[in-house]
Amino acid sequence: MITRKEAKEQGLKHYFIGQSCKRGHVAERLVNCNHCVECLKENGKRFDEANPEYDKNWQKKNAKYLRDYNRKRRYSEPTRPEPDNCECCNIHISKLRTSLHFDHDHETGKFRGWLCDRCNRGLGYFDDSIDIVKLLLKYLQK
Repeated sequence: MITRKEAKEQGLKHYFIGQSCKRGHVAERLVNCNHCVECLKENGKRFDEANPEYDKNWQKKNAKYLRDYNRKRRYSEPTRPEPDNCECCNIHISKLRTSLHFDHDHETGKFRGWLCDRCNRGLGYFDDSIDIVKLLLKYLQK
């Protein structure tokens, strides 16, 4: 048995206190929301039965639509159309496995440019920090 607090401190996703939930299940619970795992399964089954037309693969099939929709909700609009090359390393989109990424300032949400996956991840790894990038450049110039 482990409490929610202990599980959270240990970085676990589930915990078990040996007490029943309000529906009578004695089962693990999720640390992040305190829900009983069995209740969540039952809720999922009920939803599936009530919504047979629901397509579980809809999100995969509509990934581009969802990405664009969420981008519009959270960030400013791009100030220029998506180019054929990454605006950082200049690699052409024909050499990429994915489309260019909409880069934005994480504090303001303002659009910065269009980046390939490698450049976008690189910025993320360095926390968009100019100081870290300068240190990296200094290191490479040794």
